[in-house]
Amino acid sequence: MEICVQCEKETVVFGPATIKVGDKEFTLETEYCQGCDSVGLTPDNFRQIDEWGNALPTNVAEFQPYLPTKIIAASERYAKQFGLKWAEFVKACTTFYLVEMTKEKEFKILRSEVLAEGTDIFNSAKQKVYVPVRYRLFKQLQLFAEVWELHETNVIEEALLFCVTVLESGMSHEAEKAEFQEFLEKFSMAS
Repeated sequence: MEICVQCEKETVVFGPATIKVGDKEFTLETEYCQGCDSVGLTPDNFRQIDEWGNALPTNVAEFQPYLPTKIIAASERYAKQFGLKWAEFVKACTTFYLVEMTKEKEFKILRSEVLAEGTDIFNSAKQKVYVPVRYRLFKQLQLFAEVWELHETNVIEEALLFCVTVLESGMSHEAEKAEFQEFLEKFSMAS
């Protein structure tokens, strides 16, 4: 037996280990610690998990953000405008925000400006909603949540606030608005 790097006990063995991915579990053959249950994941293990997750026909997690009722109403209106279900619109906002907007050169400044503007515009009572996500978006949420030191739910809240604020902003964020509208049109055609 080998020594575990987590608990420093000689309890590492090779065998079936279960990895939790959202609400699902994936079992693979790898080294794991019988003492603390930590799993030694290799690049090949990550590839196996990705293949499994991408092939899943169902959602891997369901997040429950608390959103201002004003932003829920506005997002429902935009979802309808683009022919999307509300949850699909939220996923599109989250994907656009994490994949496209974070690439922007001045993202930090843009992020703080738009979120401050959105907080002023959409200040209202909050309501819990449900947002189911598939594996790929789940992984993106995990990554950004870890980097930004937020919970995945907070990343969804921020992404929706950002995107709806951009759509509502008029001329102040015209470039982002046009880019997001184009993204939504492509997204709705693919749905």
